[in-house]
Amino acid sequence: MTTHLGLAEILPGALATPETIQFGERLLAGSIGSASARTVLSTALSHTGLGPEAVMELLDQTSQAVQFNRELLESTLDNMSQGVSVVDRGLRLVGWNRRYVELMNYPEGTLYIGKPIADLIQLNVRRGLVSDDKSEIQKRLEHLRSGQNYRYERPWPSGKVLEIRGNPMPGGGYVTTFTDITHFKDIENELQVINETLEQRVQQRTLELSEANAELEKARLTAEEANLSKTRFLAAASHDLLQPMNAASLFVSILRQQQEGSDDEQSRLVKRIDRSLKASEQLLSALLDISKLDSGMYDPEPEAISIPELFEQLRRRFKALAGSHNLVLRIHPTEHVIFSDRNLLYRILQNFLANAIHYTETGGVLLGCRLRGEHLQISVWDTGVGIEDSEVKAIFQEFHRLDYARRLDEKGLGLGLAICDRIARMLGHQIDVSSRPGHGSCFSVTAPIASDDHLLAPERADAVQVESSQLKNLVVLCVDNEPDILEAMNLLLDRWGCPSVMLAETQAQAAQQVLMHGNPDFVLVDYHLNDQSNGLRVMEHLDDILGTQLPAIVITADRSKTLEERVKAKGYGLLRKPIRPAALRALMNNMLKKTP
Repeated sequence: MTTHLGLAEILPGALATPETIQFGERLLAGSIGSASARTVLSTALSHTGLGPEAVMELLDQTSQAVQFNRELLESTLDNMSQGVSVVDRGLRLVGWNRRYVELMNYPEGTLYIGKPIADLIQLNVRRGLVSDDKSEIQKRLEHLRSGQNYRYERPWPSGKVLEIRGNPMPGGGYVTTFTDITHFKDIENELQVINETLEQRVQQRTLELSEANAELEKARLTAEEANLSKTRFLAAASHDLLQPMNAASLFVSILRQQQEGSDDEQSRLVKRIDRSLKASEQLLSALLDISKLDSGMYDPEPEAISIPELFEQLRRRFKALAGSHNLVLRIHPTEHVIFSDRNLLYRILQNFLANAIHYTETGGVLLGCRLRGEHLQISVWDTGVGIEDSEVKAIFQEFHRLDYARRLDEKGLGLGLAICDRIARMLGHQIDVSSRPGHGSCFSVTAPIASDDHLLAPERADAVQVESSQLKNLVVLCVDNEPDILEAMNLLLDRWGCPSVMLAETQAQAAQQVLMHGNPDFVLVDYHLNDQSNGLRVMEHLDDILGTQLPAIVITADRSKTLEERVKAKGYGLLRKPIRPAALRALMNNMLKKTP
């Protein structure tokens, strides 16, 4: 008897061909697994062989292992929170778990091994879960045939939302997972509603704040305009009133000269008119000063001021006055030089000293100074009656006078310290007051120490010989978007002994100059340029091209602390416009000294 297996024939007692052995292994593998089938055939073909009992035992063990693995896989799938379905390459259902049935809500008996997946899609169409559009159905089947991954979310009429993910299997077929994401979609929708509501509330609140700010700005501008109008009027009125007041004073002065030596009623009346006119002149002069300070009519002219020279002027001015009050005036200068407006600072200190002498009955007055970092605090101490803490701020208000001041001087105006406060704020100086009732007071004004640039006058700076500078024969690259500035820089550097100056208006031109003419020794670069670049970007670009960091000074009108910190962090120098030649040269020399 023969068995036909393809083209091969198996005869009893004949030797098995390799094709026959391979075919037998595939048949056994379908029942007992590939490993067991290979073991059985290997043993059978060996000389020793296995007895029938041994073969049956091996098959029983293999069958039990297969059954255990199948049960374990089924248990695992049935306890997953996701639904799982498996189709073969013929698009027939070959596996699923319990959660898949629950999520899809299939009637009992709907699913069976080998059921075409197209039938399930049609069932879901009839149930209203899938669109009845034929092209949509065909598209789903094509997804499965193409063997590509896919993911989509399917909302159901009941409100449930499923996330469906499909993944192809090796050798054909598809595994699809179904996840109920209804809860997450509900949260997502709630967050979207909250977001939209919050945006509306923010927009409404922003609109309300903008309207309120606009009203406040309008009120501020109105108040400022009113104050400015008042100030201008007061300045004009004070000036116009001083003119006839001066004329009246002249006439009274003539009358006093005519009646000199007389002590009659008319002479006493003239003296009273003279005192009243002087008091009126002082009041109008003070009002004029305040109005000018408030309206910005003063233009400070800061300069380097020698403390010994300033203190000597004050000593000569007040020594006799202090002596007339039986007070000791002590002056303790230092060798420092400060930077301020000479006349305005003198006026502040003059007021401090005049008040200290006028309102001190016994003891003395001291003028001295202390170094406070990069500033100098100039102070006037007295041994007067002192000031209560509650009155310290009030004394700088217009026409405010303390009780004891009224008793000592009934003609005082209460404007001197108000003027000092305005002058100090205009100069950027700080005024401080410390006092102990019954022991005395200390009034101070703090001014900055003069820098080397302030000490070197332009005339003297221009007179310095170029040979003493490190700038001689220096190759300098200047980058600025203003041609006039580049021309001025070129002339200035040439005067300092820098015959080779490269000029560029943009970052691209700067790079071109460097590539054509080689590395510069120094770079002067403006921060704001027209080509949407800035000085720091230009330097970064040049450093990348050359592979080294060049010494550079960034020139800017920006006075922000942020930019200053960024420039210093890069290791560059910084100068603010308008620059002074002496300051530029000093900084260049200083940076070149530090360059290895």
